[in-house]
Amino acid sequence: MENHKSVDAQSINPETPYRVAIIGAGPKGLYGLERLLANLSEVTLDEEVEIHMFNRCSFFGAGDIYRHDQPEYLLMNYVNGFINAWPNQAPKPIVDHPLSFVEWLKKQGRNVSGNEFSSRSRVGEYLCSAFEELKKNLPRNVRLLQHTQEVCDIEKKGGAFWIKTENEAYVDIQHILLATGHSTPQKEAFSDQNTFVEFVYPVQEKLSHVTPNSKVAIKGIGLTFIDTVLALTEGRGGRFNQTEAGFKYVKSGNEPFVLYPFSKSGLPMMPRSGTFGLPSQPLYYFTPENLCANKGDKDKYDFEKDILPLIKAEIKYAYYRMLFQQYNQYLHPFKDIQKIESEIDAFHERHPIEKPFSFNTLFNPLNDWKADRHEQILNYVRLSIKEGEKGEEGSPLAHAAGTWRRISNDFNELYSFGGLSPKSHRVFLSDFMGQFNRVAYGPPIENMKKIMALAEAGLIDFSFAHQPNVNAYNSFYVLTLEDGSELKVDYLIDARIPKTDMVSNPPKLYQKLIDNDLATIYNNGSDGCDSFSPGCIHISREGHPINALGEEIKQITLTGTPTEGITFDNDTLSRNRNDFVSLWGAQVANDIQVFTQSKILEQS
Repeated sequence: MENHKSVDAQSINPETPYRVAIIGAGPKGLYGLERLLANLSEVTLDEEVEIHMFNRCSFFGAGDIYRHDQPEYLLMNYVNGFINAWPNQAPKPIVDHPLSFVEWLKKQGRNVSGNEFSSRSRVGEYLCSAFEELKKNLPRNVRLLQHTQEVCDIEKKGGAFWIKTENEAYVDIQHILLATGHSTPQKEAFSDQNTFVEFVYPVQEKLSHVTPNSKVAIKGIGLTFIDTVLALTEGRGGRFNQTEAGFKYVKSGNEPFVLYPFSKSGLPMMPRSGTFGLPSQPLYYFTPENLCANKGDKDKYDFEKDILPLIKAEIKYAYYRMLFQQYNQYLHPFKDIQKIESEIDAFHERHPIEKPFSFNTLFNPLNDWKADRHEQILNYVRLSIKEGEKGEEGSPLAHAAGTWRRISNDFNELYSFGGLSPKSHRVFLSDFMGQFNRVAYGPPIENMKKIMALAEAGLIDFSFAHQPNVNAYNSFYVLTLEDGSELKVDYLIDARIPKTDMVSNPPKLYQKLIDNDLATIYNNGSDGCDSFSPGCIHISREGHPINALGEEIKQITLTGTPTEGITFDNDTLSRNRNDFVSLWGAQVANDIQVFTQSKILEQS
């Protein structure tokens, strides 16, 4: 490993290699490396190129989230068939036989299908193996240097950059890809208490001090909540025995006494079956034509007025299309919504056993909280498991829930780079995005059955699930509901993935970019409206940060989670969603050619 320590800019050797840096070696950094190498393989490299990859942990290709030393019981919510480190685009990958995740598993002798869910650690092994394949097949005159260090500063020096870690500086960097992933957790008032866990990964380490037979409150009831619960039960020697109904949990005696989850909605995510290989379902209402008509001559969309009615129409049609089909009937997607409503009314007259469906059926199924909230939520979980097992081609409810996944790619196009008005941008993020994700991107059914088994064994209690107030004391916490009910617990765990927030919790590196006039915070503005900042860096459509003077810093590109807010839905292994790295790889390869040609001219 070669380190380039800080020196005066004037002393840099003009014969130094052309240096490129990738900061963050998780999936997005891996994808960036792959595209860069593919583009470099297409050009003649007479000069040496150094690619420096920086990562906080040693799992290059996987990063922290997919590191392969995690327990096997931590499952993905993304089926095998959608995972592929290699794109089907030009220029082709530099490896001779690029394997998708399913192909890689089968080559290892595993009998798997594209519609199964694998462990996060297994996916991490695959991503790391892809990184190793790239290392073995580097184009001529390309060197790859790995640095297990966290970058804390980037400074511009002349026409290049200095990258600084805690102990080293790397000079004369010509291009930088920032693929840094998730932010660090925001400090809470009680962050210093040793009974508070602000971030759960890696679960073996972060949850190890939670004592057996303690009472534990868990903030968040999403995917990270499931990982947390399984780490505190199955991860401590408990067993899930298969039964006809699902699972029965057998305690080890090392678990906490009770786990009390809570969240803004108070609702667990809807579990789902795999959707790989299912026929694509066209959109009939969320269409460019209808969106354009609703927007009119406004410069930005109003989410609740222009977009939400079309999403509701699409979801409702999806539900009834499938329900009609179960009765051997066909519901035509009339452009006139009133004709759809008439058909639905006539259907319910003929089949009064079927309850009418509405948007609230899916998104606010428990808006009328009963005295026994725990049992109310368990009944909801039982229903969601039952419908999830039927799958999107067998359950009207599951089919309706999957509508957001079918819409989201098109929604991303109109959302990105300030497509929503500032007010509705704020409303979407605060009131709708979490709910859409809750119904559309839930866990595998197996995991929700485990949650059900733990609740039936008395280890999970949902009684305080809906928006309790939390107060911290010296050695305990108290949860209080609106009706005055109180609960004293020993530990508080934040089981949420931190969101990027450059305004109130800026990561050190990005604050340095701003301080060094290499970036600014993005504000969504519109004439006559107060602006709104979703808490991200302002970038161009090519992913370059924009500084306070409005200049694009074209030698720096952001990708993945750091672009969340100005783009949408980056927390995915998809290579297609917000693909900044393909542009980056081509740009860097082109700049290297220009650089090489200019050196040749200077020497002639």
